[in-house]
Amino acid sequence: MDSVRPERERNTLRGTGPSFRFSNRRFDGYQHLGASENQYPSGRNNEIRSRRPITRKSQSGSGDSTGPVCRPQSWQCAMPNKVLIVYGLERITVNCDNIFNLFCMYGNVTAVKVLKGKQVLVELQDVETAKRCVANLNLVRLDETTKLKVKYSKHSFINNHRTSRMSDGTSAMKNYLNCKLNRFIGNVKKYEDQRRTTAPSKILHFYNAPTDICAKKIHKAVTEALGCIDAIRSITILPKKLPGAKCSTGLVEMKSVELAVKTIFILNHMSFESSKSRFPFITKLCFSKWSDIRRQSTGSSDLLLSITPCISSSLHNSEYAVPTAEYPIARTTLQTTGPDGASWTLWETKDIVTVAIDHVTVNLERPTDASLNELRVTDNPPATLFTAPRQMNDKTS
Repeated sequence: MDSVRPERERNTLRGTGPSFRFSNRRFDGYQHLGASENQYPSGRNNEIRSRRPITRKSQSGSGDSTGPVCRPQSWQCAMPNKVLIVYGLERITVNCDNIFNLFCMYGNVTAVKVLKGKQVLVELQDVETAKRCVANLNLVRLDETTKLKVKYSKHSFINNHRTSRMSDGTSAMKNYLNCKLNRFIGNVKKYEDQRRTTAPSKILHFYNAPTDICAKKIHKAVTEALGCIDAIRSITILPKKLPGAKCSTGLVEMKSVELAVKTIFILNHMSFESSKSRFPFITKLCFSKWSDIRRQSTGSSDLLLSITPCISSSLHNSEYAVPTAEYPIARTTLQTTGPDGASWTLWETKDIVTVAIDHVTVNLERPTDASLNELRVTDNPPATLFTAPRQMNDKTS
């Protein structure tokens, strides 16, 4: 017996023997498997070993994969689907229509549901629409304290079970499947102008406004909704695309991108009364592709719209085409509002399409370059923005 004990001690020091290999495995109160091996036959020992749970920590860098697998956090994210979840709206007042106003610019919205923690579920028409919304609206700011986080939800649809009421009295869940304000329905060519899936910018494009719209009404509606008297820098009333048009379009240049996003969030699909119709006009907003509005040069009578391109470091500025458009200015007015004297500029452009068509019907001749000087559109390489007058000239000649 005395000769066995030193042998065990020597095996423990060398890291060999059953007492060392199985010292951390427990079964039925036995601390060491070596003690149980002496009490049972070899067949019984094999049965005990097969039923014993083995818990062994994996060592980093050793290739041991028996321990628990630590998956990266991205593995737990939901796959792209047509239902999105929106975070970051806890500090502002929100309802279903506000969310619809923002997400309908990138595709058809079928349902919106505001959860108790002010997280919002948005169900879209398809996965491609959801991808556009995530690409354009994720991490967009509404103000200094509010940033939207748009992610894919794990839900495949929105359940309307147990819908509550919001603080403003509206329902916390709303269905927009048959809503006429969705812009991605019907003929593609007919509604092409309404499907401007542009990234958020400080210039807003409004359309379906009454022809007798007053820029001061737009300014008042925007500044009162935002609570910021100097939120607008300029308002541009664009010319009519066709003679006898029943609605007008224009541009609203905001002070920042955050104010532009918040304007769409609150005031998209606002209504304006008109003296030429007994029904109100539902004016729609979207982000404009133009990034800059200015007078072409000092003393010039043309208004220049341009896009600021993302120029690669390997390209020179002259190698990059910068799309621009020029509009002849009919009148420029510097408006001042509020007790602090906040100023903004009103640009009113000439109705160049109507003038060109009237010129064609009188002379019935192809106009010269001098007569079409007002219809300039430069886009290096050249591109034509207003093609209606030229097409009519070809038909009449």
